Amino acid sequence: MKSTGSLKTHHPSISYLIALSSILAMPLAQARVESPQQTPETCTLVDLASTVPHLPMRNARLQSTGWCFALAAADLLSIKTGVEVSGSALALAYYDHAPILGSDLKSTLRNYGHAWWSHHSLKTTSKEGGFPERVLETAVRDGFVCSEESFPTQWGDAGEASMKAYLSLLDGVEDAHEEIQELDEEEELDARDPETCEVRKKVEAATLLFPRLDLRDLIKVANRSIRETYLYELSRWGCDAIPLKKKNERYKVRHLDLAKYDDLYSSKTGLIGVRAIDQQLGKGNPVLIGYPGETLTDPEQALRTSRRLEEVEDTDADHASILIGRRWNPRANDGKGQCEYQLKNTWGDDCDTYHSSLECSRGIVWVGAELMGDMIDRVTWLE
Repeated sequence: MKSTGSLKTHHPSISYLIALSSILAMPLAQARVESPQQTPETCTLVDLASTVPHLPMRNARLQSTGWCFALAAADLLSIKTGVEVSGSALALAYYDHAPILGSDLKSTLRNYGHAWWSHHSLKTTSKEGGFPERVLETAVRDGFVCSEESFPTQWGDAGEASMKAYLSLLDGVEDAHEEIQELDEEEELDARDPETCEVRKKVEAATLLFPRLDLRDLIKVANRSIRETYLYELSRWGCDAIPLKKKNERYKVRHLDLAKYDDLYSSKTGLIGVRAIDQQLGKGNPVLIGYPGETLTDPEQALRTSRRLEEVEDTDADHASILIGRRWNPRANDGKGQCEYQLKNTWGDDCDTYHSSLECSRGIVWVGAELMGDMIDRVTWLE
């Protein structure tokens, strides 16, 4: 998920007020300001889950693939639209729309490498990662998203078995493309007939993933697609489309890429990201962050920790999550108090994975401002 490259910057001496007012208007890689002291007054309570009480925002999603970037984006869009959005549909749209050539060759190779070598095609339903800001840009360009109800993002109860089951469903439907293409829509798929039993199972798998579709739909879509685009075309055919509206204007994707700073590992760089997070949460905007996933199990694996930097210099920001809340915790920081951020993850509702210092409930954890500044690499939101 991490981008490459560096950007040399010059840091003029400007006042705190000017920096604060211009931090989002100016190129973000140029902003270099000291962080203000956080207090209960500056760290006001934010609870975005309460703004959409009819949605399951207090339960962490479970990623069966490397689609954390799309699931986190789906949660952000769910808050924006008031309808639960399908992360799987977002991921498939992202891969279908991803550029074959562009400024980020690493992204292109990641998205298309598997399909190129395996199927000699520039289309893929890669189960690997992606970039949150780009999946949001895809959704904004499309002007709509698909509901979770029309394309479920997970299958069964949270846990290892359900993750494998969901991935098996995706792979099975993709692999059944040619078989379904050759079916007659009037044909009876008798479970007792050995020749049609396996095909029937794959058809049933497809209707589990896409509840709005029947056999006739599956055949039609198979005939207008290739194997590598079959899942994407099915997601569009069966989509319960939710318009993305912001009055009469399109949403704008805003993105802060800390990886482009020359001093990526400086604490000052992390504080710039924390300030952007605070500003957006204060406006009621959910925020996507990129960071090393292992930080949540071992905080010393953060990007810019001063404790073990020499040991973690190869750490990569390979995970994405959404921030949906903020609070002041007077007991944190040895009783001095600290601002904390509510991180909704995509590892299911089990809390055993997380470090004991992180308060966890159903896979949603509270991360202190100090650790947040140490670990973030990317910050993304919609305006």
